[in-house]
Amino acid sequence: MDLFPTLSEIIGAPLPAERVYDGESLLPLFEGKPLKRTADAPFYYYNCENLQAVRRGQWKLHLPRNKEQMPFWDRNKAFADLPRPVLYDLRNDRAEARDVAADNSDVVRQILNVAESARKDLGEFMHRGVAQRPTGSIFPDGPVVSHEKDWGAVDADTTEAIARERRKRHPSQKQPKTHRKKQG
Repeated sequence: MDLFPTLSEIIGAPLPAERVYDGESLLPLFEGKPLKRTADAPFYYYNCENLQAVRRGQWKLHLPRNKEQMPFWDRNKAFADLPRPVLYDLRNDRAEARDVAADNSDVVRQILNVAESARKDLGEFMHRGVAQRPTGSIFPDGPVVSHEKDWGAVDADTTEAIARERRKRHPSQKQPKTHRKKQG
């Protein structure tokens, strides 16, 4: 989302210089002007920490993913457990109704390479990327957990350290249950 750069430009406040921003202001679009990014620059459809699709120019490739990688609020289960990537030509099919992957294997291969590079840099389900910026957590090396259903995948030491910190910071609050898988 490019809301932060857009709102900053609207109110005339410069973006803080000590941070990296991937987005750009969308204000030029409201004025009928083009964005700085090129139309061929990849656009990554991340849903929390899950890379769901990549758009590059006229092409949008939905990536294979399993149900565990689908966010709990995602109602579109059509893309769960895809056996292979699904490609759409958005220039001729804005509704994403016809998979053209079989007729465009070079495009699929190219976008899959872009997706793998993004996953290495930006992360993927329960794995941090090498270029992923810290989350502001006191446990910056822990996995990014966006829903409590995924806490079972976090190692017990990290889960307990987070719980201790939570109790220390909020001693009067009811503490959430830890979500660990039962042993044997």
